[in-house]
Amino acid sequence: MFGSTQITLQPLSRSCLANLPVPEPISAITDEAENSAEYDSPYFYVDQHKPTLDVTKPSDGTLKKQNDSLTVTGTTSDSLGGQIDRVVVKITHPNYNASQLEQFTKTFTKDGSNGTEILSKVSGENYSFEYTWNEVNSPFKYFNEYEITVLTYDIAGNESSVKRKVYCDNEAPSISFTRPYSYSVDSYGNVTVGTVVNSPIGDTSIK
Repeated sequence: MFGSTQITLQPLSRSCLANLPVPEPISAITDEAENSAEYDSPYFYVDQHKPTLDVTKPSDGTLKKQNDSLTVTGTTSDSLGGQIDRVVVKITHPNYNASQLEQFTKTFTKDGSNGTEILSKVSGENYSFEYTWNEVNSPFKYFNEYEITVLTYDIAGNESSVKRKVYCDNEAPSISFTRPYSYSVDSYGNVTVGTVVNSPIGDTSIK
């Protein structure tokens, strides 16, 4: 008759918090006859380090008009043994429907799989990304405030994000003449209508 077995695990070192390889965990098994065996697992990493993210375009507070193009660019990197997994760029507006939210969301990966955009390798785990929505597929369909959110993930699921506000002004400026240059002169050179001013178009105001 076989007896019960007991399994013990060696505790992990807290050095894992620094993204370093931890000592090999040892699994030990012992039966009631005191027969025992051990298994040394391979080294593994615990990654708690967030990737870095820098969005170079657009700048916060950029002003656009309806149907303008928009380019989003930036870089992302990871260190201490981490690896970049993907970058996601999202544009949102309160009036967007589900289809528009999908249209104005782009995902970047290293290999461009599943219809994603491709991250450009700079060096090591440092990558750049760029995408342009042109005038034909412009995100600027409505006026007022848009939010651009860029997120980067490493393969451990750690995340960093950057947000930008962009504004769309769909209202054309107005112009009015406050003192038009309009007059008539008789045969003697006398001004009979209007007022002579220094400018050929008079004083103007633009709003």
